[in-house]
Amino acid sequence: MKAMFRTLAAAAALCLAGGIASAATSTFDFTGADKGYASSYIFSDNGLDLTVTAYADLFGTFPAKNPKVGQWKHGLGVKSTRIDNSHMVDGFGYREFLVFSFSKDIERLNTISFSFADCDDTFELWTSNGSTWTKQGSAHVPYDSDPSTYTFKQDWTGTLFAIGATKLHDDYKIAGLSADWDSPAPVPLPAGGILLVSGLLGLGIARARRKSA
Repeated sequence: MKAMFRTLAAAAALCLAGGIASAATSTFDFTGADKGYASSYIFSDNGLDLTVTAYADLFGTFPAKNPKVGQWKHGLGVKSTRIDNSHMVDGFGYREFLVFSFSKDIERLNTISFSFADCDDTFELWTSNGSTWTKQGSAHVPYDSDPSTYTFKQDWTGTLFAIGATKLHDDYKIAGLSADWDSPAPVPLPAGGILLVSGLLGLGIARARRKSA
């Protein structure tokens, strides 16, 4: 009898657990391969997809016609013009950005890693609601190691982010990033399954009462 009640209680708990989402962390590593330039690259980790494209403009006004994102051994860079072969994200001439588009809303942008960073390098963070872009601030790129990692101090959420260089001396590659997001909720039992568990519980209680009478 006790074993039956334990089984029924476990089944009921499974029903109640349906619909509760759990937090997940995805870490994307952009290093390790010289794949060259493309219009975009797609990365996946732990159930989350990330599409990376490039953007560049001159003086914040004139966008580059066809910037490319490049994946190299030490991370991602941008090619803003046909003669740009630096393989880096830099602010010399065109301001170069990498645009990160997540397949699902993220709850927090955790960290971003840089390669070939110097003591005077900075980066800007922009976010988008899908129609307009907003500059959220800038920060110094850490250079204590290579790659070096910057941890965001605020909980930036959403699906679209841009990170890049704006000053003439900015020059680095983006080696990786990590983000928190809500993984899919467990699939709850259908209504018929819940009714079945409820009925079994009722039968168990009735049987226990008959035995005690």
